[in-house]
Amino acid sequence: ITSRTTAHAEALAAQVGGRAVPWAEMTGDPKQRETLLNRSSDYYKEATTLSPRNVQLFNEWALVYQFLGQPDQALEKVQESRALDDKFCQTYLILGDIYMAKQDLERAAEAYEAAVQCDPNNVQAHSALGFIYSKQGRLDDAIRENLFVVKVAPNQVQVTRKTVEGQTVDATVDGRVDAGTPAPKVAGKEAELRNVHIFFGVY
Repeated sequence: ITSRTTAHAEALAAQVGGRAVPWAEMTGDPKQRETLLNRSSDYYKEATTLSPRNVQLFNEWALVYQFLGQPDQALEKVQESRALDDKFCQTYLILGDIYMAKQDLERAAEAYEAAVQCDPNNVQAHSALGFIYSKQGRLDDAIRENLFVVKVAPNQVQVTRKTVEGQTVDATVDGRVDAGTPAPKVAGKEAELRNVHIFFGVY
């Protein structure tokens, strides 16, 4: 990447505080936010022209479109990234997020499952799968994924109560498994909750 492109990126970084921050923290002004994101997209267009096989750049460009609320364009960039390297785990995390934004839970689950295949301990992917499985009524799978998150990254568990299929269940934040929780009725049948609280991770 040329020094001019790098300078552009540094200039953009300076405008958002000179540090790596979530896009939501950039500005409270929606118009300024859109301007910065569009400018960033222009820089990624130049960067990927200069470095056309850089998977990370295409993924970051996809994120820009995602933050702009343009999931179809984001999907296009992720597909370009995957065509370059179909073993790059981050690509599948972003792909899952895009499908979540499009409310396509089936494809989102497939993407996060692919992320887990290439990075079995990826907390974000497991937590997202726990959320999706609970929405799909796959409670055993949801429990498995969320307990995995608690085991691997207990300090990242943030939610204390959630509702699954209309049933409110408790969740602790310290990784403890509490026995004795009765299995609620879900969709007219007894759901096996394995006598533990359902845990929700960082997703």
